[in-house]
Amino acid sequence: MKLTTWQAGIPEQLPIEAFMYTRDTGIRSVQHDQRRFHELTGVVLPIIKITLANTFQGQATFEYREVDQAILPESPTKPKVPKTYNAAGDHLKMSDIYTDAHVEVEVPHYAGMHATDTIRARWQGRVNYNSEIITVGDPPGKRLIAIPRLEVVDNIGRSVEVGYSIKEKGVGETIESARLTLHIDPQAVDPLLAPSYSNSKVSVNYGGETGYTVRVRWVGVTTHETESQDVTSGQANVFDIPSAWVSENSGKPVLINYSIVRKNSNEQRMFSQVLRVNL
Repeated sequence: MKLTTWQAGIPEQLPIEAFMYTRDTGIRSVQHDQRRFHELTGVVLPIIKITLANTFQGQATFEYREVDQAILPESPTKPKVPKTYNAAGDHLKMSDIYTDAHVEVEVPHYAGMHATDTIRARWQGRVNYNSEIITVGDPPGKRLIAIPRLEVVDNIGRSVEVGYSIKEKGVGETIESARLTLHIDPQAVDPLLAPSYSNSKVSVNYGGETGYTVRVRWVGVTTHETESQDVTSGQANVFDIPSAWVSENSGKPVLINYSIVRKNSNEQRMFSQVLRVNL
């Protein structure tokens, strides 16, 4: 069988999946090839040992051995969250994203990044959130992926694990990055536990004190906010949800939370955890 020689200078386009050897004397050669391929592409391909069958009826075996590898694969570098305020990049406060619709997760230009790779952000908090899958595109480089603001709000005063996943050229195994442990600063009133919902009524009972007002946010196909109510210490605030808000979200998920603020002040509102319901 004859094969055309591969064109020079296109290592990332070569259809190589692994480096293989049969005799122990061949290990140095494939280790050299593995190192060289990694230098040129940033991709770590495995070295596989083949043990041939001793008889026609026998079967060959293919074995991955860590001891054979000249380079071991590493998890891609952890992401960044550009809105963090400290040098370590692992603390976030609500006042810095108060009017933002989302928080961005920065996926770095990881080794071997290719235009056809697909990536998504991972946000593991009270509820795990995965972003939409996006294609890296040309030219490869760092990418910003939006995390909805409510996913941040839901974890005020807590820590979340932030990462991203990769599918090389959009296929094959999912590769998970190293994780960033992101600490979201608590508010002056913490925690503000999620409201409850039943029979088109949202109940807020966080044990608040007189002198504050509270209102409910209802996020479904459309975002709605109720009128504000005064808070009375030791009493729940109950909000009637219009039937139109309910019907437009029939069979769909709705995210519900509330916010409080001191009456007649210029303070920023403080936000509760999020209740998620399917109507």
